[in-house]
Amino acid sequence: MDTLFLVLAVILITVLAIKGVPIFYSALITSVFVLITSGMNVVDGITVTYVKAFSQYIESNFFIFIFGAIFGKIVELSGAANSIADYIVAKIGKKFIVPAIIIAGGIMGYGGISVFVGIFALYPLIFAMFEKANISRTLAPGLYLAAAGSFSVWMPGSPSIQLLIPVQSLGTNTFSAAGPGFVVGFIQIILEILFCNWYVKYTQKKGIVWEGSEGLGILEQNESRIYPNFFVAILPMVILIVSLGFFNIHPAFGLLIGIIAGLIIYSRHLPYKDGMWDHLQKGFMSGVSALMATCAVVGFGGVIQETTAFQNLINLVVATNANPIIASTGITSVLAGICGSGTGAESMALPIIKQYFIPLGVNVDALTRILALSTMIFTLPSNGVVNTAITAANSTHKKSYPMIFVTVSLMSFISAILLLIAFSITGMM
Repeated sequence: MDTLFLVLAVILITVLAIKGVPIFYSALITSVFVLITSGMNVVDGITVTYVKAFSQYIESNFFIFIFGAIFGKIVELSGAANSIADYIVAKIGKKFIVPAIIIAGGIMGYGGISVFVGIFALYPLIFAMFEKANISRTLAPGLYLAAAGSFSVWMPGSPSIQLLIPVQSLGTNTFSAAGPGFVVGFIQIILEILFCNWYVKYTQKKGIVWEGSEGLGILEQNESRIYPNFFVAILPMVILIVSLGFFNIHPAFGLLIGIIAGLIIYSRHLPYKDGMWDHLQKGFMSGVSALMATCAVVGFGGVIQETTAFQNLINLVVATNANPIIASTGITSVLAGICGSGTGAESMALPIIKQYFIPLGVNVDALTRILALSTMIFTLPSNGVVNTAITAANSTHKKSYPMIFVTVSLMSFISAILLLIAFSITGMM
């Protein structure tokens, strides 16, 4: 019965998120449900257990979220994201729309640009190209996330938060297990392009075509603005990637180096005389908002971890004597589905992994790579990025989520299998 209530809790938080209930309230309501059905003290559960998990996550990841958001804001203010999108699309977009969008989104994600910032930088170009090619705007979320929300999150060198969290916790770096990571990552890129090309043609044959621009409030671009040159635009991102991957420094400090590089290199394109501090404050608040949303889920995870049902499930996994890397992948991916947050899932999974699996001598480099990837295997409709991408396209889950499921969840699952095989071949298992 306890396990049934746990399953119902997962369903409840998913339904609330889909209905548009903010994640803090969804997490709090579901936490109360879990506490009541588990026979636990509700007051202590919320004021002690929930808050403890909430605050511990802030302590561990505060500067990663804040500095990451500020870097993203600097990129956004400078127009670097637009420059990257324009350059890639201009070079290959007219004849090869799908590869152009995936490459542009991948560079943005790989360069540390927030997936949310990338939406508003790349969507206007996507829609303009879709209108000319008579492609349905409902495919924009799946096509965009095929890059910015998939391989660019976990491949070697990525400054994504999903990768930085295990890097910080396990003492590794962003280029850990680089060989298998690059090989499988490039395979995923090819699969993403092949599937998206096929799916676009399939929908057109089914009569699903461009619906018009009504409701798309982000189509307009500032044509008179001068953006940084493409190579100038990517330079701070290269510095960020190198800082995080090749120097033995704290991830937050690596992000700070990226911020300083951006402030200097983008100086001609930043509004230093027009409320620059206000803009940076907005970046800070964006980071706080993302951190608080994740903490809300982590608090729910803290409550879940105290239940008998959850402990029984963990004990069952441990008792099976499964390979530690495979078990860690399974635990993290399932928790990501429960939480609707990859970073929240990692915060729940890593203490368990460090307690039960690290002492078994697991390869932490391989573990770092697979954990970042596993956060996307169960990307459900309740996921915040999914909701933002669909809303910005003025679409619905019914029309857009099936493609997202393939480009994010299914492709991540396939990549996880290939990565595990690569680890086995190279002796990293």
